[in-house]
Amino acid sequence: MLRTPQGLYSSLMRHALSAAVGLAVAGSLAACAPRGARPAARPTPPAPDAEFLISAGDSTFWVRSGASGIRVRGAPLLLAHYGQRFYELYVADDDRSYYDAVFTGQRVFRRDIETGDSLAVFEDTTVPHAARAYAASHPSDVPLGPDDDASDDPSTSVTGDVDILDVHGPYVSLEFHASREGRATTGARQITSRQVVGRAVVDLRRGHVVSLRAIFGHRGGDSVGQRGRRAYREALDSVLARQATADGRARAAARSLSAFPFDSASFTLSDIAGQPAVAFFVPGRGDQGGHALGLPAVRAPVPPWWDEERRVRPIPDSDSTSDAWQRAAVTVTARYDTTGEAHLTLADSAHREWSLARVPAPVRRLYWLDRPPVDAATRRALVRAFDESALYADDARAARMASRRARRPLMRLTGLPNRRYRR
Repeated sequence: MLRTPQGLYSSLMRHALSAAVGLAVAGSLAACAPRGARPAARPTPPAPDAEFLISAGDSTFWVRSGASGIRVRGAPLLLAHYGQRFYELYVADDDRSYYDAVFTGQRVFRRDIETGDSLAVFEDTTVPHAARAYAASHPSDVPLGPDDDASDDPSTSVTGDVDILDVHGPYVSLEFHASREGRATTGARQITSRQVVGRAVVDLRRGHVVSLRAIFGHRGGDSVGQRGRRAYREALDSVLARQATADGRARAAARSLSAFPFDSASFTLSDIAGQPAVAFFVPGRGDQGGHALGLPAVRAPVPPWWDEERRVRPIPDSDSTSDAWQRAAVTVTARYDTTGEAHLTLADSAHREWSLARVPAPVRRLYWLDRPPVDAATRRALVRAFDESALYADDARAARMASRRARRPLMRLTGLPNRRYRR
């Protein structure tokens, strides 16, 4: 409707009056409000319902979220899961020393958290064999007691330790080190030393080291071994080519590399883009003892047990800055930073996000406990395992998961230091 100038003026006056009244009311409310008060924040929506265990570094975190809030509990536990059961993995010290001879090693155990039964699944034989040989040649010597001290300068020292590299279903990948030192007299007092390093995969169900064929079948295991041997030859060719181009020392490099023979039994399990893979490890011999040649991982066929492993692993990403686990309405994300930690967050289907905790990196696996829900016996066992872990003494039991988050070069030749027993 076309308005007259007078009608338009009246309309403008009414709007101006309404605005003035509104400003006056707002001003009076602001004057009555306490100084420094802020507008009321919108209520925070409740976190989505979720319950899970997440393995990070050498610890496990139990996360529960829902309408009542978010609870996170951590424990120095390293868990494996297969056959619908949880097992704790731990490394225990094994001391067989005498006053003038130190023999200290470590063993890896698997404990059923429901029954409490433990099984020793791995022990490097270097230390036990050396201790038995010493006892046979020194029948009058008496082993040290728990509170006895060894000599500050023992004639013999054989030490070993074990690191848990990763767990894949019923298999655990290990790295073990052994060092032997002793006094030898050849006209003058001398110290002799020798170091050994190796890797292996252990079947937690049976408690023994397994081969490629045992994991992937005869055809699959042989295929993986052939790929590893090709990667080994390519690595040697690359080293020789670089040495020849750089300074003509190819012959010396060839002599050195001859101390690194390929062994298809020396490997660990890995993954490439969420699929199973094998990383071969070539330890040096002779003068190259204590050094090792690491090869790039090669793809492996998918065995039946990998289906369960795939469910607990993160969604493959294009870089190494984050990992994520997702189900219908919940996403758990671990974002890595330069401090060696990861920030855990929980998001719902509307992409609203809740902060959970900062945890050690890397974050390896997530086990959902609510979908499908775990049974009462498993829940009681988990509660007991978390409670008991708070009582672990450093010299009695410890989870030992070595960090392997950083990307590895395609090939490396490393010298591993002598690792002494830590009392």
